[in-house]
Amino acid sequence: MEERAGLRLRLAWARSHSDTLNFIDNLSQRSVYISHGDQDQSVPMAEGQNLYDEVSQVCDDVVYHEESRATHWWDGDASPGVDCVDWPRLFEFMQTRDFNTEPLYSSRCRLCRAAHDFTSNHGQTTPQGRE
Repeated sequence: MEERAGLRLRLAWARSHSDTLNFIDNLSQRSVYISHGDQDQSVPMAEGQNLYDEVSQVCDDVVYHEESRATHWWDGDASPGVDCVDWPRLFEFMQTRDFNTEPLYSSRCRLCRAAHDFTSNHGQTTPQGRE
């Protein structure tokens, strides 16, 4: 029974990947750099801008970079690699921050709470000692 509950939880967690804003509290103690091409046809500009607005409500260290005339996967002369992933300003941003490596979870997210409760109870679906 506990194994089945754990499997259901892991499957639900995997399906929640597109519910980004459910996990926004995870960023409250983080530094966040958001980069977006203004010609992106895979992820609408409004998504990046909305993410910036939402993250700014829980985090003080947020940078939003919008690359002019860039699509979802963009490259230019800024770096020897593909600019959208090897963006020099992103690496400068990371070099000037101390990153908190403590795992966090969002108290607003039902799946996060369930995963936290499940792992806190050592895989038990009910508190230990109860059936």
